[in-house]
Amino acid sequence: RGARIYFPGLPTGWQVYNAAGIENGVSYLEIDTLIPPNASIQVEAQFLIPDGSRPTPLNYAARLGQVAQVDPGTLPLKLDLTMGSQDGRVMLPLITQRNHSYAIQYSDDLIHWSTVAQPIVAAGSRTQWVDDGPPKTASAPSAQPTRYYRAVETE
Repeated sequence: RGARIYFPGLPTGWQVYNAAGIENGVSYLEIDTLIPPNASIQVEAQFLIPDGSRPTPLNYAARLGQVAQVDPGTLPLKLDLTMGSQDGRVMLPLITQRNHSYAIQYSDDLIHWSTVAQPIVAAGSRTQWVDDGPPKTASAPSAQPTRYYRAVETE
């Protein structure tokens, strides 16, 4: 339905100024609209280059690869109401599918996401994951004023 354009290997100090986010340390732009087959779109990538150098403007053309069909019967993973406890832990009740694997990701700004190293393998339709800080996450949830979570089904 859309596309992400990643910018790995940028020169030291360069940043994608209009990035939609960063995944595993790589900035990306995101196109959230439907791109019809054989259609062309234009995207402008803006870079912040602190040393003041002016690289030559370039135009790139890229063809998107074959996109797998999405199963229309599959619903997105639902996170039930997240609950906090008095000891600073956060409990995430998830609606899952048995024997499917999920990665939990967390962020304090909805742009930079970190992935929890240990995936979840669901044993039933409801799974509860608890964020109680290290070693699951880099810090305790209570160490940030706000923490966002998302769950992504993995293969």
